[in-house]
Amino acid sequence: MKFSREQKENLDIRDICAFCENASCLRNEDEMLCRFNGVVSADGTCRKFRYDLLKRKPAKKNAALPKVELPDLDD
Repeated sequence: MKFSREQKENLDIRDICAFCENASCLRNEDEMLCRFNGVVSADGTCRKFRYDLLKRKPAKKNAALPKVELPDLDD
């Protein structure tokens, strides 16, 4: 996927091998197996970078949802 610079900043996308569709994770999460460069670090990057949306783990929001009282169905 191609994103503009503004979209990358809003989504917190970094061009690292951990988010690349050409790389797959090895046993330890610090190394990736790149289709083009072989074994590389997960923080590495190259010109063949292609963002894979499914590899990104979004941060959980800490804001608690407001409690909403539901009406009783007994009436």
